Amino acid sequence: MPSFVTNAAESAVQHAIDGGGLTLVLAYQAAAAIRRGALAILLAEHERPPSPIQIVYPTQRLLSAKVRAFIDMAVAETRWSFTELG
Repeated sequence: MPSFVTNAAESAVQHAIDGGGLTLVLAYQAAAAIRRGALAILLAEHERPPSPIQIVYPTQRLLSAKVRAFIDMAVAETRWSFTELG
């Protein structure tokens, strides 16, 4: 039975840092705490493989200029890395 329940990853990470025990969050949500040594990865051999982020949107004729600009920027400028905590 869990002693702390939250739907906010930041709260779960902070609770674990404060001595509350283990937490299960996505790698990027705990990356800063892991880098500074406040948290450590346990059972790394059981981690799920990285999965890419997908942008799902309706057909082109329904896109606003802002959505189209975001998609174009995300594809061109972002360097997705799902294998490192960097």
